Amino acid sequence: MLLSQEPRDWRLLRSGVQLMPFPITLSENRIGGDIPVVLLDAEQDLFTKPNKIASKDFEGWGGELASNVPSGWADDYKPLVELRLSGGATSRGAVLVAKYGSGTFVFVSLSLRRQLLAGIPGAYLLLANLTAQPAARK
Repeated sequence: MLLSQEPRDWRLLRSGVQLMPFPITLSENRIGGDIPVVLLDAEQDLFTKPNKIASKDFEGWGGELASNVPSGWADDYKPLVELRLSGGATSRGAVLVAKYGSGTFVFVSLSLRRQLLAGIPGAYLLLANLTAQPAARK
């Protein structure tokens, strides 16, 4: 199971394959440790349906929390979480959401696979919410 993308994967863009509806610039940054995660929009459907997710659900995420976190993105995206890094720095690109056509596009750079394999409940809640969102209807 692979649930991530790396900056070099974006070479496909040169071939005309559109991976994202709006531009995202991936970094090669890896964010590790059990650091505070703040929900920037706790009422967003991804954090409320079908499971209520709170910042506490990210506690205990060991090892790598996120990788290749975007360093930049189009204004069409709304960041949903803020990672509180050491030294007062923050990162807001780990979960981005954008309206696209009649649907919603979500980009996640959290290391879900690592957390799922470790049996972290919050990772299961988030994955369930990501996959349970209703399909766009025409």
